[in-house]
Amino acid sequence: MWSRLFVYEADAQQYENLFIKIMGAYKKGFQPVKPHGNIGDRGNDGWVKDEGIYYQVYAPEDITKNSLDSLNKAKDDFTKLKAYWDKISQVKEYYFVVNDKYKGVGPHISNLLAEIKITHGLEKTGLILAQNLESYFHSLAPEQKTCIIPLLESENKSKNIYLHLANTLLKVLDIDDWSRISENLIANSIEHNVLDNFYQANLLIQKTQLVAEYPQLNKSVTDLSFYILELVEHFNNNTHDINGKFLKLDKSWRQTWVDNFEEQYQRDELWTQELYKKHNNFVYSFNKFSENMRNFIEVDFYNGRVISIVDSLGVYNEMQNSEYLPQGIL
Repeated sequence: MWSRLFVYEADAQQYENLFIKIMGAYKKGFQPVKPHGNIGDRGNDGWVKDEGIYYQVYAPEDITKNSLDSLNKAKDDFTKLKAYWDKISQVKEYYFVVNDKYKGVGPHISNLLAEIKITHGLEKTGLILAQNLESYFHSLAPEQKTCIIPLLESENKSKNIYLHLANTLLKVLDIDDWSRISENLIANSIEHNVLDNFYQANLLIQKTQLVAEYPQLNKSVTDLSFYILELVEHFNNNTHDINGKFLKLDKSWRQTWVDNFEEQYQRDELWTQELYKKHNNFVYSFNKFSENMRNFIEVDFYNGRVISIVDSLGVYNEMQNSEYLPQGIL
C-alpha cells in the first residue's frame, strides 16, 4: 500500500500534509495546528497538548543545508515557538520533521537539536525522517491505512493533472525549439504552425480542470494562458503572409509614396514595441509557471531549465548578450 513516491513527490506543504495524516492516526492526542490570520502557527505544525510534545516540519532547503543562516533560523524558530506555546502547554519534547527522501541528514542537525535541548531544558528532542514516517504508517491498523492511502493517492492524482498539462504544453509550445521562435519574434514574425500551436495551448489550459489546493500554481497557469493569447492575437493586426509560412509586420507601405509617412512609421514602431512586451510577458509567465511546477508538483520539471529572450540581432539588448531573462511583466 505504501509507495515511496508519496515521499519523493512531496515538498514543503505537501510533506506537512502527509505527516499530519499519518501522525493523526499514529500518535494519540496529536493535533495539527492551522495557521491563523497574521500570527500564523507560531512555528507549531502539530502537537500533543497534554504531553507538551511539539513538531515542526522543515522543507529540505531550510534545514538540511549545513549553513550558519539555516541553523540560526532553526534556533530562532524554536525560540519563537517556545515563547508563544510554553504559556499554553509547557514544551517538554521537540521534534524536527524533515523530508530527507530516504537519504539521511548531516550531523549538524542532531547537534543543533542537542543544543536546543540543553539550552531550553527539554526532556527530549529528535528527528523524524521519511523512514520513521513510513514505519509509523506500517504500524497502523489495516482500517487506518485504508483511510489514509486514498487521501495520499488523491494528492498524486491531482499532481498528475498538472504533470499531464505541463508536459503537453512543453510539446505543443515546442519549448525545445524556443530559441528559434524567440528570434523570429525579435524579427517581428511568427510561423503559422507556431501560431496554431499557441492557440492550441491556450485551449488546452482552458479545458483543464485545476485543483483548488494549489492556488499559487493555478494563478501561474491562468497568467500563462492570458499571455499566450495576448502574444498570438497581436499578429491579427498589421501583418501580412509570407509564402504561406510566416506572418510578419506589414511594411509594404514603404514601397510606395505615402503622404502620412510619419504616421505609418509610428504605427509600426508601436506595433513592434507591443510585440516585444508580449514576447517578454510570455517568457516571464512561462518561467513562473515552471517555477511553481517545481515548488508544488515535480522538483526537476523541465530539468530545472528556463527559457529566455533570444536577441542575437541586438535589437533590444545592445549586443551585450544574445539571450536574457525578463525581470517581470511589462
